[in-house]
Amino acid sequence: MGRQPFTLVNDCDFQTGSNEYSGDRPERSYEDTVAILSVMAGREEHKVVIYPCSDPGYSGVIKAIAEFEGHRGFHVYKNIESETFLGLLRGAKALVGNSSAGIIEAPYFALPFINVGSRQDGRETADNVIQCDGTATSIAAGLAKISDQPFREGLAANNQPFGDGFASERIFEVLKAVPVDAALFRKRITYCAGAL
Repeated sequence: MGRQPFTLVNDCDFQTGSNEYSGDRPERSYEDTVAILSVMAGREEHKVVIYPCSDPGYSGVIKAIAEFEGHRGFHVYKNIESETFLGLLRGAKALVGNSSAGIIEAPYFALPFINVGSRQDGRETADNVIQCDGTATSIAAGLAKISDQPFREGLAANNQPFGDGFASERIFEVLKAVPVDAALFRKRITYCAGAL
């Protein structure tokens, strides 16, 4: 593939916008994944498609991927090592699907995440997340937004939403200053009786 533009597709199971859990309905996972891959098939860039984990509903995702494997521009992988995956996040135009990697890792690479469905509902998100339902129209609209210049500038300004990676060093410095004596091991009640 070299340095050609590519988009990552990483789906697990699916929950639809109506909060209908699809894990016990693999056909729903299949339908939503077909919508994603159909939209991606109409795009010029390469598509790096990664198999899902074995969450409920994964069989529908795999069935849809099998139908697109071998199509022009699709590169399908059953497994990718974590270091390679991080490298792909660094070079991709966007991540499409419902993987938590779009919430946790992608912001640090200023990578847009087209979050399809409700699997990640309730999680804190950064500015890189574009929420879409499982329809082709919604997914296409999300992908159109990734080229918006103000959106891209916002990603660069907000690429460390969950910290800078140095929390352990700060915690260590605080703990070094804590005196280790009998007072440390004395149990203290820290709530008010009236508050219960």
